[in-house]
Amino acid sequence: MIERQRSQGEIMQERQLAAEANDRKYERRSAEQGLQPPALHAQQAAAPATSQVHPYQCRKAREEMDLAASLRTLTPAQKHMRMNEERVKVAAACGAM
Repeated sequence: MIERQRSQGEIMQERQLAAEANDRKYERRSAEQGLQPPALHAQQAAAPATSQVHPYQCRKAREEMDLAASLRTLTPAQKHMRMNEERVKVAAACGAM
């Protein structure tokens, strides 16, 4: 069976849904262990919203996020933190996702 190629918007939406599911998983684990969840939402809210998107900076931020997603040497917690940082960078460079 052949799948049709997904659009960039579909890919980004899928990644966003996966990231949100991952955040919920880590928040649930943190609550079970009695730890404080990371302040991702506060960082995203504090990130300045730019009205003008710079295509080069946006593309580079997305490439960095893809690179971070492909890293296999980090622990799950380290990878989670790195991905959160990269999502904030993409949101700042490309506008809200």
